[in-house]
Amino acid sequence: MPRADGGVHLVGSVPLADAETVFRTVAATVGPYLRRIPDGETGERRRWIWFQRTMLESHPDMELDPTVPLFALRQWDGRVLRETPLLRLRPGLDPEAVIFETGYAAAARASYRVFRRLRSVGVIPAGVRFQVCLPTPMASAYMYVSPKAREAYVVAYERALMRALGDIVASIPGGDLAIQWDVCQEVLIHEGFFTDRPADYDRRITAQLARLGDAVPARVELGYHLCYGSPADEHLVMPRDTAILVEIASGFREVLRRRVDFLHLPVPKERTDADYFRPLARLAGFDESALYLGLIHHDDAKGDVARIDARQSPGRRRPHLPRRCHAMKLVRYGRVGAEKPGLIDDSGALRDLSRVVKDITPEALSAAGLKRLRAANVARLPVVRGRPRLGCPLAGIGKVVCIGLNYTDHAHEVGLPLPTEPLLFIKANSAISGPNDPLLRPPGALKLDYEVELGAVIGRDARNVSEADAMKHVAAYCIVDDVSERAFQMEHGGTTTKGKSADSFAPIGPWLVTADEVRDPQALEVWTTVNGESRQRGDTKNMIFGVRRLVAYVSRFMSLRAGDIISTGTPAGVAHGMKPPRYLQPGDVVEMGITGLGVQKNRVVGR
Repeated sequence: MPRADGGVHLVGSVPLADAETVFRTVAATVGPYLRRIPDGETGERRRWIWFQRTMLESHPDMELDPTVPLFALRQWDGRVLRETPLLRLRPGLDPEAVIFETGYAAAARASYRVFRRLRSVGVIPAGVRFQVCLPTPMASAYMYVSPKAREAYVVAYERALMRALGDIVASIPGGDLAIQWDVCQEVLIHEGFFTDRPADYDRRITAQLARLGDAVPARVELGYHLCYGSPADEHLVMPRDTAILVEIASGFREVLRRRVDFLHLPVPKERTDADYFRPLARLAGFDESALYLGLIHHDDAKGDVARIDARQSPGRRRPHLPRRCHAMKLVRYGRVGAEKPGLIDDSGALRDLSRVVKDITPEALSAAGLKRLRAANVARLPVVRGRPRLGCPLAGIGKVVCIGLNYTDHAHEVGLPLPTEPLLFIKANSAISGPNDPLLRPPGALKLDYEVELGAVIGRDARNVSEADAMKHVAAYCIVDDVSERAFQMEHGGTTTKGKSADSFAPIGPWLVTADEVRDPQALEVWTTVNGESRQRGDTKNMIFGVRRLVAYVSRFMSLRAGDIISTGTPAGVAHGMKPPRYLQPGDVVEMGITGLGVQKNRVVGR
């Protein structure tokens, strides 16, 4: 059987604006689980291969075939989704002379530039590959081309696709790249969906899939995604079980000469029975491959668990699967002082929570409040149109307790000894602002600085708690920018608070993620860029005092109330630690993020 992977694999298009939005959203949500990340097939590719039909319709060597009826695309229940005329090569043309420009290479190069930039600043975790998804020649052949012209077309289109693949692997370093072949029409052919399949369809499909795989260089990861199509979010064919998928995969694996790094197989939403998965025991040749199953469906948490349970063999331990995070990605939106409660759903859309809670307050983070939030049907919550301002995601913050010098590298860069106990100071609540609000440089400020920090939000009161019980008091996590004015902090006497509490010096957000959705607060990447240049890049595992220790320690010296935030310190890379220091100036743009907690972006404005 294939090896366990423990990661997340994405297939299909992502309904977001562009590749950068996809990369940022996916990395912020499931970054620690990613092995590779696609660009989401946005823009003209959002309907998978439909843009190839557009290309074919305008191609000078193609024309409509008036001798065949319209192709009726039917869903599994017989419903006709659309009817389209089929195309053919113009009579008299030599198929060997036909050249198609698929557009896949140009799209991959453009998205890779974004991928590389975001990885360099820590948005995309190191070691994650850029995943390029390509269709097979049979995909457009069976969907858009007349049966009379199909054989010649497949040869011409495969030639074009191989040329695109060559351009991609020549443009993107092999160590950064994963190629996934999307196999849909071949599965439908096996299921008898197309009535005009050739007698030797099995041999043709096996040979094609092996050729495509062998064309991928060894240094590039190779994977296959088998599916049943879902143009209306339901399969075109409802399979009896995984037998045909196993037959196809085992067939091309036997012929394929190079390794297969990963294989993805679909699981219909309704299949919560073990019978569907039983043929997987016959899957051959994938012992060194990662197997991904489409067990997770949109807004179906109970079904997800049922499908996972059905997949387990008797006595076999359930593998770890990441939790679904969307229901607990809590935000507040609207103008300053009039924010409304909301959440960010799986697609990245903002939904209004006003019907569920009046605001995101400490009460909402109580056990009863979180139960109420988890019970909300996300799909039925109103979508908020436009791009409203996001405010601080928590109302009613009691106090912000900050921790100084909590990363070894930060203490070294500012030339101070490592603390033997946590260093505490308080940040004034009047400094709190939204995650994308302007960062106001106060009059007389000359040494403005940034500090990306993990914020631990207290959900229940804590007084003299033990380290063993400390995490029971943490309700959520968020990003805090502990903005600092170093001259105010160090050159005017008094305490650290003086340089930490000017208006806008505590951007918080963009959202809260509940503690149960964060697997390990000591295993999160943190990063900061200024004007796109990487400044800070660290990991919470390198804290001197972890979250558990901090909650217990602080509760010895003051009561922690529900709604308080402990801002846990920052890694190296602050402006003050650079030689020479590079403090923030009006017009600078500061971006920072933490794995799973989103990204905040603030522009410096003089006052």
